[in-house]
Parts: sequence; C-alpha cells; structure tokens
Amino acid sequence: MTSTSDGIREQIFALLRNRLRLRQRQQDLTINSSLEALGLDSMTAIELLLDLERTFGILLPDVLLTAETFRTPATLEVAVRSLLEAKG
Repeated sequence: MTSTSDGIREQIFALLRNRLRLRQRQQDLTINSSLEALGLDSMTAIELLLDLERTFGILLPDVLLTAETFRTPATLEVAVRSLLEAKG
C-alpha cells in the first residue's frame, strides 16, 4: 500500500486503466473523466470496488457505494483518502 498522495492517485489510475481496458482503446484518463463515459458499468464497478479494497486494505461502507463515489477518479480518490485517514 502506498501512502503518498501521488501514489494513491496513480494506483487508482492503474486500477481504472486495467478494469476499463483503456490501454487498448487509447482513451485518456484524467482526474475528472466521467467513468461512465469510459465504460464503467455495474459489474465493472463491483470489480473495481474489490480492487480498491484489496489494494488499499480498506472496506467501502454502504454509504459510499453510490454513483457519486464512482463518478470520476477524483471522487474515488476522495473516498479512498477518507477511509485511509480514518483507518490511521
């Protein structure tokens, strides 16, 4: 697990690129990209959720399992950071 700011963002980007298969589609991923527009569907969101929990050693509570949390890389990063900070 990486605790640096850039490390967290880069790990989230790596997980997104893998799950959304962006390497093959040559699509840009920015901090404010719409994940839905890049192909995030409900099944991929579940897979991504499990990836995030495993990678960062966190559990996303039901309150964060919303479309808003999975809207952009930025909203995912906010959720991950808040859980990591609460974890200590």
